[in-house]
Amino acid sequence: LHMSLRAVAELYDEGKAIFFANTGHLSKPVSKHNWITETRGQLFSHFHMMKESEYVDSFRKKAGTGVLGRMLDILQLNNYSVNANGINGHAEMLNGDPSVPRGVDVIRSDGLDPFYPEKPSSTTSINDMKAAFRDLNAMSQINTGIYGDHWSQAFIDGEYRTAEIRGALGDSTANTVNSFAGSAGNRLKMVSKLIRTRELRKVNRDAFHVHLHGFDTHREMVASVNHLLTDLNRGLDAFVKEMRHINLFDQVTVVFASEFGRTIAMNTVSGTDHAWGGNYFMLGGAVNGGQIMGKYPESFDKLDATNDGRGRLVPTTSWDSLWNGIAQWFGITDENELDFVLPNRQNFGCQLFTDKEMFVGGTQVIEGCQGKRLVLEQTLRLNEARYLKPEEQLEYCKALIKVIHEKAPEIGKVRCTVIDQKVGRILLDSRRLSNDAATYEMTLTTDLNTDAENENSFSVLASDDATANVLEILKENPDFVLAVDNVTTVVPPSVAPTPAPATPPTTPTLSPSEGVAPTTTPSLSP
Repeated sequence: LHMSLRAVAELYDEGKAIFFANTGHLSKPVSKHNWITETRGQLFSHFHMMKESEYVDSFRKKAGTGVLGRMLDILQLNNYSVNANGINGHAEMLNGDPSVPRGVDVIRSDGLDPFYPEKPSSTTSINDMKAAFRDLNAMSQINTGIYGDHWSQAFIDGEYRTAEIRGALGDSTANTVNSFAGSAGNRLKMVSKLIRTRELRKVNRDAFHVHLHGFDTHREMVASVNHLLTDLNRGLDAFVKEMRHINLFDQVTVVFASEFGRTIAMNTVSGTDHAWGGNYFMLGGAVNGGQIMGKYPESFDKLDATNDGRGRLVPTTSWDSLWNGIAQWFGITDENELDFVLPNRQNFGCQLFTDKEMFVGGTQVIEGCQGKRLVLEQTLRLNEARYLKPEEQLEYCKALIKVIHEKAPEIGKVRCTVIDQKVGRILLDSRRLSNDAATYEMTLTTDLNTDAENENSFSVLASDDATANVLEILKENPDFVLAVDNVTTVVPPSVAPTPAPATPPTTPTLSPSEGVAPTTTPSLSP
């Protein structure tokens, strides 16, 4: 931990802070051998990766919404009084579903100006000005349009909302007792004042977004980071003291994250460049701290399983994993509601964190992860050489789960993740070939988990009719566009192939090449 983050170190030692190792945007679990073909998104770009960290929705199933906004949507529908607050700016992380009537309050760290600040030189009073604007934006007339109506309603709502927040912040209950200073401190002071006025604002669930700038350290990284983290430490220390003073630290959780980590090697101007996986932290009075969650790299050598060879670490923990536990702590425990908040969480099988692991008093576990695990290999015969798209992988898993439940309904919840794909060409005169049009073979390695404890929980998949049923389901699904046949092998987890095998002769090249664009097209040579 950086020497400037003394407040975080003290909270960690006290059991009030957690670190998340090698975390970042993922569409599904990947390795350094297959991340290019298995990851959705424009990696290493500030603009795009910032959006990914705020959306936490790789496939845009809830387009335009952010992870905090979707949490507030569910809580609002469950009759909580909620509010979204952006300090010094709007953040897409706070956007909810447009059908849910709630906006985002954008509040400057130094407060809000009155609607019409009257000056000695003014010839129009505040009340006259308000009356004029309300008359201008009054009830629709026969010649007004939908856009004008929308603008007018937004204007009136904004005026009233600004006055409401100004009134709350002007109340004595908003006064902080601790000294806040610096860029981070001034922003966190406003968060403290808003938390203090929660009863005046009639809110029992608040989400805040604070954006700190300056961490794009392409040059002179050491000096920049020393300054930035000193400022952050001072602000966090004051904020924690303030929350403890008003006895609300147990009800507050702070997550510190970034769009991506930095390269582990310096560039030629003493800076670091855009990378992927990073290390982040969370703190709060209810946090079950003193632990590092996720998997920290075993080394920073180029040969390490997480190092792509250019000093960029491939994440082993997804944003979905940590937000799953936070959503549960926030009051969202229903499986369908968690799937709404985290549309891609099913792609991470049993790698999701829970409030039981992350928070004192947490009780939730991951359904389908308390019993047996199996790694399944199934070979599909294809009429073209390519990988399954992420959407097809989900359909494949749905088909597997459907067959399992049809043949063994007592097995309960099943989680399924495709962890590896290998494509190779097969000979046209092969005796195993059942379809002359199918000249390629894909081996899918799938991770299956269940709550069932029976050693034979997944034995239903070993029968020929079971695997045939899977294929029939896939053939009937319009979203699954491959011609398929099958050969199936059940592999015990103890001898399961690793997700990142050595490159075989019939497998496409998935690791980036030096100096040229990476090859993502499957090899056609036998």
